[in-house]
This record gives sequence, C-alpha cells and structure tokens, in this order.
Amino acid sequence: MSAAKTDASPSLEQVPSALDLSFRLLSWDGSLASPQVHHGGFASNRVGGMGDRWHYHPEIELTHFSKGEGTRLVGDSIRQVDAPETMLLGSLLPHRWQVGESSGVALQFRMGPGSAFSAIPELHELDNLWNRSAEGLLLNATLSERVADDLTKAVEQRSISRLATILKLLGDIGEAFSSDPTSAHPLSHPIRWKSGAGSYSEIISEAIDFISTHFQDPITLQNVLDHTSMSRATFSRHFPQFTGQSFTTFLQQLRLECCRQFLVEGNHSITEAAFEAGFQNLSHFNRLFRARWGQTPREFRKGLQNPMS
Repeated sequence: MSAAKTDASPSLEQVPSALDLSFRLLSWDGSLASPQVHHGGFASNRVGGMGDRWHYHPEIELTHFSKGEGTRLVGDSIRQVDAPETMLLGSLLPHRWQVGESSGVALQFRMGPGSAFSAIPELHELDNLWNRSAEGLLLNATLSERVADDLTKAVEQRSISRLATILKLLGDIGEAFSSDPTSAHPLSHPIRWKSGAGSYSEIISEAIDFISTHFQDPITLQNVLDHTSMSRATFSRHFPQFTGQSFTTFLQQLRLECCRQFLVEGNHSITEAAFEAGFQNLSHFNRLFRARWGQTPREFRKGLQNPMS
C-alpha cells in the first residue's frame, strides 16, 4: 500500500453547543481538521474538526467552501469539490471532504424537538427545505454567493446581529428554493438508517477512511475486511446502509472522480490517468466513465480543449 494505515475514528460527531447559543458557526483557512468556532464579535477558539473524516451528526449543516480542490462524499454521492460552492446537509446525512488546503465557513444547528430553532414558529415554514436537505442540496452559484456573503458577515457580528443575519440567510434559501427549485439540486439519495445500524458506524467509518486513502492502490474487499476485522457478511450488510452503495461501486466512484480530475488538470494521458487512479483494465474504465458522464474519456477531454465546439 502506498499510504500508511489510518487510525480508527468515531463517525458520529458530537457537536458541542454553548448553553447561550442556538447554533455553531465555524470557519477554517488551511485545514478542515482545525476550524475555529466563533462565539460572537471577535471571540473564537480552535477545535478539532471532522470534516476530513467520514462522519454524521444530528445537526443540519450549511457549508460554504470559498476555495479548495478535491472530492466530496455526501451520502451516496462522490463528486469533485468545485469551489466556491455551498451545500445544505440534512440531519444524520454522512459526509466527508477529501481536500488539501481549503477555506470556508460552516453553520450547524438543530431543528428537532427541544432545539432552540424549533421553538421559532416562523422557521417551520422551511420544513420542506429541512426535509429535502436529507438528500444534501448544492446551491446554485447565485444563491451560493449570497449565502457566502451572509455567513462571512456573521462570523464577525455580535450575538443579536449574527442571529438576525443567520435567520435572514435561512429565509433566503427557503424562499429561493420554493420559488425556483433549480436554485438547489440534490446530491444524494436519503440514507435510511435501520434499527441497530448506529452501533456499526465507527467500524464502517474506519472502512471508508481506509478505502478513501488507498483507492489508487489495487485494494480488494479482503484488504478492507483484514483492516477492520469484519466478516464479509457483516460488511456486506452494513456498508450499503451507510453509503448507499456496494464496496465495488464506492471504490469505482472514487477512482472515476480521481481520473476525471487528472483529465481536467491536463497533466496525464487518458491511459495514465486511468491507471494512476487505480483502474487495471482500460476497457472496463472506458465503459464506467461513459456510463457515469454520458461520454467517453476522449470526448470529455476534447470538450475541455474546445469548450465552444
């Protein structure tokens, strides 16, 4: 294997919330692993983040990337990060970003019974938006820019002004989505949690971290089973519950996204890109690429070179 074995990490993120705050606002500039939590005005503290690991949490999350390149995993969707971009991620929707240096802002809040926001009757006008966020919603460029401006402004505001800004931006998203459904499009199928599935979240998280680290190597399902000490039956039963897809499909999607990025960067031939991404059979790679994007790798590259043709 080309990379060192990753440590096990819990996949359920416990989002601490101060008793005097109804949400958590974070920003980062450099690494997702060490964001700052903003408490109002210029008060902040640095915490350990989980954005670079596969995880989920009960809070709804609004995340804006102002810069960064890599891959985002949201539910059963694996796609390239195309910063600047903004996503609304529903409660318990698993996600992870595989990016290098990046920057952005994230808002986390609960809408469940007993939460501060659920006590605001007007916010229940957005219940349809919260329900649709279970699929993960990628905002269009116009709406993303407006939301990014408000999130950035909220970072430096004091408590009352900051709350007003956040309520406004949530209202703007809801209004845009209800009047124009194309203002946001779904990223994933909803992940349906089955009874008892949560007890396997940590070991599945470890498997996903391992696959995401080693997908460019010739790994097999047996490698994953050996790394996690899971039986084949246990893995096959629980992995699709958390990812919405089989091991083979998950691995193929990671490799396809990696290869596509190589082609966009333009430093690899098609054959080099396929093998560097982990594919061992060029014909098989070509079929998968066409099935995913509706064109061959050669046609895709030609479109990059001649965008107006």
